[in-house]
Amino acid sequence: MKCIMMYRNYKVAVIEIDKQQLIAGENFILDIQPINEAMYPFAIKHAVPEYKMTAWELWFKYRMIPSYRKNIGLLQKELGTFPQAWLFKGHGASLTDGYWLRRERENILWEDISYFDQKFDNSIGNLTFKITSEKYGFNTPDITTGGAMPKTWRYKDGKTYLIKHGSAPDYLEPYNEKLATEILKRICPVSFVEYDLLLIKGCVCSICENFMTPDLELVTAADLTHTDIQPSYLTTNMYVRERCKNFEIPGYKSFLDYLHFFDYIIDNKDRNLGNYGFLYSPEKLSFLGPAPIYDNGASFWTGGPDMPMVDFKEESAKAKELITDLSKHFSPELAGLNDLADIVFEVYEKAPISEQKVQQIVNNIDTKLNAFEYQYEKVKHKHHQVDKDQMER
Repeated sequence: MKCIMMYRNYKVAVIEIDKQQLIAGENFILDIQPINEAMYPFAIKHAVPEYKMTAWELWFKYRMIPSYRKNIGLLQKELGTFPQAWLFKGHGASLTDGYWLRRERENILWEDISYFDQKFDNSIGNLTFKITSEKYGFNTPDITTGGAMPKTWRYKDGKTYLIKHGSAPDYLEPYNEKLATEILKRICPVSFVEYDLLLIKGCVCSICENFMTPDLELVTAADLTHTDIQPSYLTTNMYVRERCKNFEIPGYKSFLDYLHFFDYIIDNKDRNLGNYGFLYSPEKLSFLGPAPIYDNGASFWTGGPDMPMVDFKEESAKAKELITDLSKHFSPELAGLNDLADIVFEVYEKAPISEQKVQQIVNNIDTKLNAFEYQYEKVKHKHHQVDKDQMER
């Protein structure tokens, strides 16, 4: 099977694919005929040579609902095929960039299939929430959206929104996203996604507005790390910063400082190189800056039967290590969290969690903040003393 990778209405490459191997998940690209290499997706264009073909295959894989998606069995039963087939039925179009796939003899334009500018079918999105239908339409970004959690896109008044379900046993991720938003509002000067709560069929979900536009591409930190070979003497965080500097990404220092500091505060268990990134223009061939901070649901010590109590000594060690990754002039304002307890209790007021556990979340965040301030003051005093000694010399 041959298809044309498109960027909006620009032809990028002709790609030949083995359908059976695509289902198998490896070695499915048989041939690539470049048309406009300058407009290749960033992760492909800048991948080191030995990673180039892997980057091509990953581009396709990341545009398919993964096998570990909650309710994937129901989707396959109702739709009668596999995610690999859904990808092409929906032309590979998504709500994260302007790339899509067109069959060789198809005569359609970007305006015909773009999900950014028109309503799309909601039946498959509903199915991810176990809401079945007599008929399913494949003109939807829900078939090119990754991740393990049930989720769906919605279009309203010219804007698109992502709705995400929680996961068993406590389904607290939507509440966690809401609390993370409230904390970010008070301490974070860099851009972040604002999450709110929404009730669907008796289930509380998170909802946020899409921050992407069709003239942008989301380049993840993982994409950046594959543009060169990581030196053994650099930590992963240091290497990401080096890659940001290499590609002249505006504002990366402050963004990474606040991202890592924020993840420390909320005890984010799922921050990885694939769920934060930077905004790139395929037409201007340059970065605009960091993407807003997003995907904060796996936080606040939820997701298990027990609510742990953090230890000040252990948190001090973590804070000390964190500070070594932050820029020298990083100086967070924490006064906005003086009403932390009120914020936390208000968010979880109607959540399926006990008052004792909510109080423990407050105590844990307080302990982390105190540990950070303790280590931060020590480092600041040390720097001040060094500067003073240098001036006296």
